Amino acid sequence: MSKRRPTTGMAAIGILNILFGLLAMTVWIMVFLDVNGVVDILAAEQDKDAVLITSPVMRNIYGTICFFFALLLVASGIGLLRMESWSRPLTLAWATFMIIISIFRVADGESTILHCIEAMIYPVLLFVLMTKRSWIETFIPKINDSEVARG
Repeated sequence: MSKRRPTTGMAAIGILNILFGLLAMTVWIMVFLDVNGVVDILAAEQDKDAVLITSPVMRNIYGTICFFFALLLVASGIGLLRMESWSRPLTLAWATFMIIISIFRVADGESTILHCIEAMIYPVLLFVLMTKRSWIETFIPKINDSEVARG
């Protein structure tokens, strides 16, 4: 079976997944190592999450979880660029997780609705694109007539 190439839109989403994932991984490495007092900078913003991550134990737990999901985003981007069948469900899982987390943060009073909307723009975009029929069909393996004849 010949290897398919991603469409321009899929390539763009794949690259954005990689960039956003690497950016998030970098931020969480900085938080984990407390590079240049980044935790103090976050705490100075009076964000409830900053209070959570000022505790070293909670910072490590929260940072590890966030780092893992950033790594999933990078992996899904690479998979989209390579047109791997696993990349679509991985992207959908990441987007769904981020949407759910944003909703819970508003429900718990940890974030405003405006912050929730901002945080959900990219995950919702991914969810909509990955559930479009044309994108779904792109990830279904095409069988050549010669393979059907052999098979």
